Amino acid sequence: MAVVRVRSVRLMLPGRGTALCAGTTRAGRSCCNLEVEGFGFCLHHVPDDELADAEQVVGFERCRTRFGQPDACRFIALSYVDSPPVCKVHLSGFARTTEAIAFIRGQALDRFSQLRLVR
Repeated sequence: MAVVRVRSVRLMLPGRGTALCAGTTRAGRSCCNLEVEGFGFCLHHVPDDELADAEQVVGFERCRTRFGQPDACRFIALSYVDSPPVCKVHLSGFARTTEAIAFIRGQALDRFSQLRLVR
């Protein structure tokens, strides 16, 4: 049996183009994410004025913490927090309810039930 090592795996998700994002990381390097189709940037780097359109294309939202400011959060928002959309870093006490925990556990159980062990 051969073992193949893969350095990186690029997921093809709906709404993603084939070109790399034109944005840069905080360290000044080129972003390695795929662009949102038709925008030239990944969801992390899409300009704020085009964000709503890009979110509709990919099907999920970006965190709105410090939205519109240069130091705004650019992480992907959690799907069960609606108003305002926040990421796991900025999830505050109001959202850490039993409902949120139950949602996460349900997601984990769904994923575990889909796994098939191969011997």
